Order: sequence, then C-alpha cells, then structure tokens
Amino acid sequence: MIHTKTGELIVKLSADRVSELVEAGSVESFAPNGRVFREWALVPDTDEAAWAPLVAEATAFARV
Repeated sequence: MIHTKTGELIVKLSADRVSELVEAGSVESFAPNGRVFREWALVPDTDEAAWAPLVAEATAFARV
C-alpha cells in the first residue's frame, strides 16, 4: 500500500525479512503512532527503483 500522507510504499513481509532489510538500510520500520509493526516495512519514496521487487516479494509472502 502507499502511505497516503507521505507517498511512501508500505509492504508486509516476514518479520525476519523486515529486520534484514532494516539492518541493510533498504527500508525503515513501520511504526505508526510509535508502535513498531514487525512484519511491515516502510520504503522511502526516494527509493522507487526498489519498489517492484519488494512488491513482488510481498505478494509472494501474502500467498503463503
């Protein structure tokens, strides 16, 4: 989904995968109202080139 206020991409992946991507600096933790959602990642809008693979990965994760 796209964050309506910021235009950033938000994807749902496994908690381990989100942690891996956060550590790599590819995404940020999604923490609305200060509460971290372990299986959700925020992809900065400046990194739109990374959106397609992450959307594909999130789609595959949702099918499991």
